[in-house]
Amino acid sequence: GSPLIGFIADTIKNYKFVLIVCCALGVIVSITIILFSAISLLWMGFLFFVLGLSGGAQTLSFALLARHVPKSLFGLAAGINNTAVMLGGLAVPPLVGVLIKNISPHKHHLVAMYDYHNFLAAFSIMPILFILSLFVASMFLKNDVLIPQGEIQE
Repeated sequence: GSPLIGFIADTIKNYKFVLIVCCALGVIVSITIILFSAISLLWMGFLFFVLGLSGGAQTLSFALLARHVPKSLFGLAAGINNTAVMLGGLAVPPLVGVLIKNISPHKHHLVAMYDYHNFLAAFSIMPILFILSLFVASMFLKNDVLIPQGEIQE
């Protein structure tokens, strides 16, 4: 979804709006996936496609950095951004695993027994993270309409 999201953001020239829409879509779709897991495979595929599109907005952070960070600091800012992205991918799967393990009250012959509710609670981290990103995008980003790259004054 990243190329499509980038194209849309460049076309309407408002990255904040696109980020907010993608975050809101992520909240809605992730909650829908969690609550309505018994839907058809076709609908589930569509929901995961839309979830991927909404997650594709992460690449807009590089464009925002390029437009708002001085060129002398861009390498540092891009490195911090890359580190944050990789740390998220490193931290979230083990966190989901810990949540599943610790939520499960059932043990049978020293083997943990997991059910639907364990996974439901653990996967609720997805909408929570999308809500956090929605808050950051709406509260901390400038609401500026982007001007073409060649017209930026330094």
